[in-house]
Amino acid sequence: MNFIDVIFFQAEIAPEKLAVVAQGAVLSYGRLAHGIVSAQRRLTASGLTEGQTVAVNVAHPIDHFVFLCALYRLKIASASVTGQVESYFDNVKFDAVLSDSVNALFSAKQPAARLILVEPSWFRDQVTFSVAERTRAVRDPNPGWLCRVTCLADGSPNPTVVRTTARALEAQLASYCLAVLPNWERMISALALNTLTGFLFGITALWLGRTICLAEPMIARNVIAAYKHHYLVAAAADAGQLAALQASQFIAMPSLRGAHLVGQRFSPEAIARWLETISSNTVLSYVHPAIGIVAYGLAARFKDVAGAVGYVAPWVEVQVVNADGVAMPADREGDLRFRDRGDQTGRPADQHDAPWIYPGQRARLTRNRLLAVF
Repeated sequence: MNFIDVIFFQAEIAPEKLAVVAQGAVLSYGRLAHGIVSAQRRLTASGLTEGQTVAVNVAHPIDHFVFLCALYRLKIASASVTGQVESYFDNVKFDAVLSDSVNALFSAKQPAARLILVEPSWFRDQVTFSVAERTRAVRDPNPGWLCRVTCLADGSPNPTVVRTTARALEAQLASYCLAVLPNWERMISALALNTLTGFLFGITALWLGRTICLAEPMIARNVIAAYKHHYLVAAAADAGQLAALQASQFIAMPSLRGAHLVGQRFSPEAIARWLETISSNTVLSYVHPAIGIVAYGLAARFKDVAGAVGYVAPWVEVQVVNADGVAMPADREGDLRFRDRGDQTGRPADQHDAPWIYPGQRARLTRNRLLAVF
């Protein structure tokens, strides 16, 4: 079953359990299921149809998340453009823009896209989902449809556009479920929903029947202290600042059982300070929007290896090559490249010959498949 089916399943067995918390608002699994169906009906009535691509510019994280789920269920590709409107509108052609405000850029840069304004009444509908709309654990017969579009800022004037299919999204979700630490009930994510990583961690929590709290990085620590969250997900780029904040203000986080730092840029000094100050029970993940998790592992196992970001995931082929593109022996530094293996977590075999992805980083691969990035 896909992740929407899982949400509906949780809504039937535990409708009052908290699913999503953000900015002072809470949503139970039952209300989340109702919200998805309500939004789906509103979007259908607005004229949106399967196969279209829609920009989502909705400020509140919970409303935004509900729309992403509803669009997925309608087989409409979503792009979370909040905070990055201009980058997306310059590089992606949209059929419609779903927004809670009017922005002059909408008509100026996407004159052919239809603006659909979200009204508060959309989330006050008391709708129930019928038996026909409930989970039946049936796999999508056509999982290759386009479901998510992400613009990856790579330093160039035009960001790289990553288009994710439903099949790839489900495979990435499976890999995220494998990578998270066990024994937690409430996750707090400091990753924005407009990133594929933030979206996937949110889905992961719901897939596992847990509670996900969406918060800004700098208030996540205080929220954990006040509401006893067990698991923190944050960008590796924020590790140093969060560790410094924790050390300076001495707010205890006794409920925290573990953490997960993700990204493509890791500071060994910041990670070391994090492990000493916040949690030694921390997983590192090197991620890429087109593949998901490339390498991951418990940081305490390799904290003494400079630049180590985790062990290569079994669903990814990783190489370190020289200037001529020849693979280097283990423990030799070179240019990093990777691609989907195509034989894990349900990915199609024909992806094995997919082109290599070059993130533009120097790296080293040890004999036991530990990836170090510089």
